[in-house]
Amino acid sequence: MCGHELRCYGLIAREIERVDSGYRSAMSVHRAW
Repeated sequence: MCGHELRCYGLIAREIERVDSGYRSAMSVHRAW
């Protein structure tokens, strides 16, 4: 585990946000077809 919890949580939240935005953009493109 990471030494600093807040820093670890920030990195995880950033990863989730990036994946979520990519998923939403993919869904919007799929809906456009």
